Amino acid sequence: MSKTKAQSGIVSIKTVTRNIPLDRLVHARTNVRKTYVKAVVEARAASIEAHGLLQNLVVRAERGEGGAKTGRFEVTVGGTRLCALLLLAKRKKIAKDAPIPCNIREDGIGEELSLAENVAREALDPADEFEAFHELVTNKGLSAEAVAARFGVSHRHVQQRLKLAAVSPKLIDLYRAGQMELEQLMAFTVSDDPVRQEDVWNTHAWDRRPQALRHALLADKVPASDKRARFVGLAAYETAGGVVLRDLFAAQDDAVFLTDVALLERLAAEKLAGIAARVQSEGWKWVETALDFPHAHGFGRFHEREVKLPKKEAEKVAALEAKIEQCELAMEQDGADEALEAELDRLQAALAAFDAKRLRFDPEAMAEGGAFVVIGHDGEAEIVRGLVRPGEQGAADKEGADPGEVAETPSRAKGGLSDKLAANLTAHRTMALRDALARNADIALAALTHALVLQRFYARRAGETCLAVLGQSRALHSHAEDIAGTLAGRAVEERQEAWARKLPEEAPDAWGFVLALPREERLALLAHCVALSVDAVETTAPRSDAVSAADRLAQALDLDMTKYWQASAASYFARVSKPMIAEALTEAGLPGQAGRVAKFSKREAVAVAEHQLAGRNWLPAILRTPRPEEQVPLAAE
Repeated sequence: MSKTKAQSGIVSIKTVTRNIPLDRLVHARTNVRKTYVKAVVEARAASIEAHGLLQNLVVRAERGEGGAKTGRFEVTVGGTRLCALLLLAKRKKIAKDAPIPCNIREDGIGEELSLAENVAREALDPADEFEAFHELVTNKGLSAEAVAARFGVSHRHVQQRLKLAAVSPKLIDLYRAGQMELEQLMAFTVSDDPVRQEDVWNTHAWDRRPQALRHALLADKVPASDKRARFVGLAAYETAGGVVLRDLFAAQDDAVFLTDVALLERLAAEKLAGIAARVQSEGWKWVETALDFPHAHGFGRFHEREVKLPKKEAEKVAALEAKIEQCELAMEQDGADEALEAELDRLQAALAAFDAKRLRFDPEAMAEGGAFVVIGHDGEAEIVRGLVRPGEQGAADKEGADPGEVAETPSRAKGGLSDKLAANLTAHRTMALRDALARNADIALAALTHALVLQRFYARRAGETCLAVLGQSRALHSHAEDIAGTLAGRAVEERQEAWARKLPEEAPDAWGFVLALPREERLALLAHCVALSVDAVETTAPRSDAVSAADRLAQALDLDMTKYWQASAASYFARVSKPMIAEALTEAGLPGQAGRVAKFSKREAVAVAEHQLAGRNWLPAILRTPRPEEQVPLAAE
């Protein structure tokens, strides 16, 4: 005895197919999908416009409260398609009453059908999709933009799929066979060389995480964020024939890499040379270029000086400065608005126009000195003027004396006295000077400031003081290459430049300048000079006394290093062990994350720490300012 369709589990479907005007179709209350994503509706509309409605809607007659038919039809299956059709009608792509092919069902199982369609729907496998897109572009002649429009997806989505289709066929086969994850396949799209892709896969069996594969493929590439790339510019690099790789699967929209490093550096050198030629025309003896500033050059340095402007121009400057002060005061009192900000910008721009006239290098000094043109940390050209090569006569020695020779002051000549007697007498004088200076704090302050100013701004005349004060300044660039571009580095350099412009050109005039300064300004100059002598660098052989003194100084200044330094992969996590990374997470109040780190590879641990500690102001112990009870006493105490 044969089974009926109902007994065998096959539902007997009574369906009538007919065209129904769009304006008579409404969403069914029984449809399980209540929320429609705008992007999905847009995509479906684009597909319908390009290919027509490929699947009929399933509808049933709408009935009123008494059970009578209203003349409209409820869409029980195809709610997203109905939204797309209504969108096309709104945009006048189709008529509001366009005939829509529908399957009419009156079996009362609309909600079940809606659920079945939405739950059972299976997305197209990415490999099938990107190979289909590749077929349309390669063999059908469609552009990526056209494919995107026809299928209602973004242009970037099509580009991503086409990139996947260009990966080595052998690797695609591994993905289809389940031996590779989609994220791993995406990593290979940063290279256009199938042989290189296969080589990286075969030689990285020990670490095939997507980020590890991507890193290996990009090892010899330069990111667009590199200062060389920013200086040259992508357009100039590509115009010169440089090849660019774009990682379409990266989180950032600008994940771009330059493949020809030699070309990039040649273009950078040519652009630097062009700038150097303009600088050379200013009157310098020499101008050199470099990708990075050679901090260990040992050059002497002189600075531009303020010169007196003609009376009329000086009056204009004074008027501008007064207006700027009034504008800033108004902004403090009444709050900033667009008009005030625009006026302040205009005044400051007008004042800046006078700077070229107010600040000048001595032409004689320029004839002896030179400049470096380098690429700054921000990717812009940086020009360092006023340099004197070691061994060459410095512009500061205008009297022409050899740097190693300092003429004896005539008024203090020994006058025929024996060396022994002269030493005896001047020893008494030295002691008297010490006593007198100790009784006059203001003159002591001036003398100390003067001694340090000679060392900071007149290096070749630093011996022209009777104070045995060493104001040496340790070079920090060998320990931190990017330190010049930091907040503190820029502030110190700007302060140095500002004082250099105010000080007199000749070293002998520095004493009178320092002595004539108002006490507040003299203290500011002294603070700058003293600050440059701070040496709290700890090496493999730390000086416990200096370290302890640095802690005390930091506490006295209430130093907050979070304003100057932030922990990142480059600045800290990639340079310490996993236990230290876990310790950092624990100290930051994330013990759960610290426990996870032990199970990760070093690279994963670094990434987790950088993400979790971003914005938390965590500092390693060596950078923290200790509380009073934490201070280590000096060894001599």
